[in-house]
Amino acid sequence: MAASGQRIVRAHRIFQTEVGVGGANRHSTAVASLTEVAPDPGGDVPFVADATMKVYNVAPQDSGVVVVRGEVDWDVDINVRVSVIIF
Repeated sequence: MAASGQRIVRAHRIFQTEVGVGGANRHSTAVASLTEVAPDPGGDVPFVADATMKVYNVAPQDSGVVVVRGEVDWDVDINVRVSVIIF
């Protein structure tokens, strides 16, 4: 059974966050993506700009969250949507 979750964080350089995904546990297979989103009200319009981003670690937990560590190659915080899918 697949499930997904997402959250928006403000980050630059290496960061770590948790994304709630119903049904996630230590045996889940999880994948994550990072997308820059517009800083305007709503903040949910994805776009490609000059900042590059990388996902480093994805660790599903028995608590129903997935821990994601990534990096935003930019000098100041930007809005990033962290999306996770589990299988």
